[in-house]
Formats: sequence, C-alpha cells, structure tokens
Amino acid sequence: MLRREVTSVSHFQPIRTFHYPREVVHKRVLHRAHPFFRLHTITTLLIYWNSEFSQFLRRVSPFFFLLCLCSTYLMALQHVLVLGDSSIRRLREFVLGTPQNFSVNFHLTHCAVIKWHGVGGCTITKTIQYNLHVIESFNPDIVTIQLGSNDLTSETALRVGSAIDDFVRLLHDVYNVQVIYVCQTIMRQHQSAFNRKAKLLTKYLRVVLEPIPYAHFWGHRGFLRPSDNIYVRDGVHLNLKGQKKFYRSLRGAILGALSLTTVPT
Repeated sequence: MLRREVTSVSHFQPIRTFHYPREVVHKRVLHRAHPFFRLHTITTLLIYWNSEFSQFLRRVSPFFFLLCLCSTYLMALQHVLVLGDSSIRRLREFVLGTPQNFSVNFHLTHCAVIKWHGVGGCTITKTIQYNLHVIESFNPDIVTIQLGSNDLTSETALRVGSAIDDFVRLLHDVYNVQVIYVCQTIMRQHQSAFNRKAKLLTKYLRVVLEPIPYAHFWGHRGFLRPSDNIYVRDGVHLNLKGQKKFYRSLRGAILGALSLTTVPT
C-alpha cells in the first residue's frame, strides 16, 4: 500500500493534516534567545551597579551582584530540550544509572542547559495536546525530536511525516525555537512492515525538512540496518549496547545543533 502512494522521493509533498490549537496561536510567549537581549541585560546590570540606589543594595546584600552575574551567565547558555517517547525516557534512566561514563548533560555543561522529556507511548498528537507546557516553561533554543515510532503503528509514513513537519513549524513560529533536529525513527527487530514504514518516513523527512533553514534531519549511525544484538527481548527497546550507541548519536545531534546557534558575545 505504501509503495503505491509514492514512487520516488521527488514525489513527496507535505500533507497538511494539523492545525495549531487556538490557545497556542494567541498565547504570547516571551523569549530570551536573541543575543541582543543578553547584551542589553549585561549593560543594564553594569549601569544599575553604578547607580546610587545600588549602593544601598550592595550594603544590604554583598552577594547581589554575584547573583546577577550568575543569572546572566545561565541566560547565555543554550537551552536544549531532548523531547521524545519511551526511548528517551529509557535512555535517561540508563544514563542516570551509569554516571561514571555518561552524563544527563552529555558533558556539555559549559555551553548548554539540557532538559529531558520522554513519555512512554507518546505520539505527535499527544505531545501537542499534553506537553507544550514543557516547551513554554523551559523556553528552549534547541529541540531534538525523537518521535514517530508510536505513530507508525496506526498511521501511514506520509501522515506521520506531515505531522512532524507541522510540529517543527509550530516550535519555530510560536515558541521561537532556533534549531530543531528531527531524529530518525529506530527500526524494530523482526517487524518488516513497521521497518518499511520507518524507512519511508526517513526518506520523506529528508526531503520535506531540507528547505527549512532551522530544521534538520538526524540519522542515527548504526540504526538504519541495526543488528539483532542491540535490542532487549521485545525487539523494540534497546539493550545496554544499543543505549550506548543511542547516547553517542544523540550527543552528536546536540553538538551539531549547538554549532548552528548564535554564540552570544
């Protein structure tokens, strides 16, 4: 059925199946991502430090200026949201269980603040319905998306790809996310029908996201034709070896996204 829908990659066209929720479109979201805002904040602090009123505050609290500088430094770090389904949740649990070799910050604390949000059974639709508050509160500069696996169990690859395309545009247009990395759907062991959908979804996303300047597709190295020794018994989730490969690949995606964002001066 899928092969009759599309005969070549050049035939892919976005399918508009999703409309932004009204409350999302009309909601005002404040963003602190632009570097001029950060420069303005630092300048304001310096002026404030030299004002007469600040003389009083410095006597009251000797740590006032230090706290302001720390706050400005944290604002300057890139905020990265790792968003996904149970694969992200399980990877985070794996990383927390092996802190001697892995880090929830991917050993990038000097340049990024990283937040994980993985929900088992999550789909694109559920993410938009129930998880947008995470994006609004964290206000990320970068979002990596590991979604689509659960969607493919009941939808065609083209509809899932179109939903991801719409979600990417929502993140940029409404929440001002600077860089979005859409990660490859991981294949499943001995599930040929699902894997055919996943491969078609990969081809679709590569074509549809290519002209969008802020969106990028990330293929997980070693997962396009994965061996059987990276899965647990269910053939869906990853074992210890698979988690290590997944962690390294996801870290590579974050590093790639960080290289594309504006470095504050």
